Amino acid sequence: MLREILYLNTNMPILKHGLDAQAARHRAIASNIANVESPGYVPLRVEFEEQLKLALGEHGERLTSTDPKHMPLKRDPRMVRHQVVEAPSAERSSGKNAVNIDLEMAKLATNQIHYRTTARAARELFSKMRSIAKGVR
Repeated sequence: MLREILYLNTNMPILKHGLDAQAARHRAIASNIANVESPGYVPLRVEFEEQLKLALGEHGERLTSTDPKHMPLKRDPRMVRHQVVEAPSAERSSGKNAVNIDLEMAKLATNQIHYRTTARAARELFSKMRSIAKGVR
């Protein structure tokens, strides 16, 4: 029952997967920075937000189902997971590979802010659920 409350009726799964994606993005960016001088290194990136937007229907696509037995048209946002992929080929900014150290450092700072914000949202959700649980007793 507690699992249903936490995972089926709240945004907790989305927050958890968001934190997972941001932690993976931190590792990918750190790897990119560490390999700035490595010849032939292909930078990594993490994809999550675009898939989440698609699942939430924020791209304006309007599909309709003609039969209730058809597969669901929208993906459940709670099921969206991040993917670590190679970044598209870019100009060799360091002279050895496609890692741009300034861009990677900016991405790292931005990702840190996103992680903290998502963690704060998760903490607030837990706090609200704790208050509700105390009130139910």
